[in-house]
Amino acid sequence: MSTPSMFDKALKPFVKKERLKIIRDPVDQCVSHHLSRVKEKFPDQRVDVMFDYEMLPSRKPKFLAQTAAHVAGAAYYYQRKDVKRDPWGKKKIFGVCIHPKYGGWFAIRGLLLFPDIQVPFLEQPAPVDCVSTEEKRIELLEQFNFHWQDGRYRDIIEVKESREIPAAGALTGSAENHISLRNRLCGGQRAAKGDLGCITRQKNYVLSSEHPL
Repeated sequence: MSTPSMFDKALKPFVKKERLKIIRDPVDQCVSHHLSRVKEKFPDQRVDVMFDYEMLPSRKPKFLAQTAAHVAGAAYYYQRKDVKRDPWGKKKIFGVCIHPKYGGWFAIRGLLLFPDIQVPFLEQPAPVDCVSTEEKRIELLEQFNFHWQDGRYRDIIEVKESREIPAAGALTGSAENHISLRNRLCGGQRAAKGDLGCITRQKNYVLSSEHPL
């Protein structure tokens, strides 16, 4: 799980270090780099690493990230079934995870499995139910499903750490936008107009409104 400080503590140093190389997706490659280092800490164990962007041949995700976060006790996955007085009728309503410290200002980036380790009596921690009232849960799901672009759902509770969401279009479109973001990631060092190696696919980019830090 990445928190708001991931931008400064992990992504910026990674991009600076790799800026002379072609980086097609800075966030995915940064996450892969750091999870590979975690895996190296367990040389005697089999560790299976799955990433949030990986898909099965059926085009379904390899794992359900928000469900995994809920089961692991990391964040509470609020769904339609958590609302007793359902006001949406036949509308499709998607669920969303909220963290007790970061609210919606985090992202579930990957999953590490240790298939050879069995702990029969391991206690499963319950996620913190930090949006406990019916009214707030309805407000959360309303904002996430119908107004997700403005990011208000992220602040459904009082958060201790967050990041500013850039204006729409800052991560897509013109070469100038890409250069501006690259300069920001590289600590102010100027990037040439054609030097866009580290910024290409932006739908799930780290600063987008869909995948916050």
